[in-house]
Amino acid sequence: MEISINRGKDTLLKCPKPPMYLSKEAKEHYKFMGNLLATQERLKELHLKGLEIYAVNMAQFEFAIRSIEEKNKNKMGSGFIQKFTSGAQNISVEVTLRNNATDNLFKCFKKFIFNGHSIWLFLASLKQTSIIRNYKF
Repeated sequence: MEISINRGKDTLLKCPKPPMYLSKEAKEHYKFMGNLLATQERLKELHLKGLEIYAVNMAQFEFAIRSIEEKNKNKMGSGFIQKFTSGAQNISVEVTLRNNATDNLFKCFKKFIFNGHSIWLFLASLKQTSIIRNYKF
C-alpha cells in the first residue's frame, strides 16, 4: 500500500501512548517520533506498529553504541572485534546489533516518508548521524 503525506481520515494529530511492553528508552523514542510525525500530519493509524519497531530499534542502536564505546575504553577495538579462546575472531555482537538496528531504522524511515536528505537532517538534529555514515541509499 502506498503511503501518502496528504491528510486523510486516518491521520492522527496526536501520538497515542506507547505500549506498556516497550522499555523506558523505547517509549521515549516512540513519543518523540510519534509527536514529530503527528505535528507534520504524517502519522497515520497504519504507522503505529512501524513506530513501535522504530522505537525498539532506536533503543537497541543506542545500547549497542554505548556498549561498543564502553568496551573500547578498556581496550581499543574490543568493542568491534570479539576474540575466541580458539584464536578465531569475528565482529562483536554489539556491532551486529548496531548494524541490524540501523537497517531496521531505515526501513521505518522509508515508511514515514523520509528520503535520504531529510533522514540526514532529522538525525543531525538528534546528533545521531553515526547511523547513516556507512549506509547506502
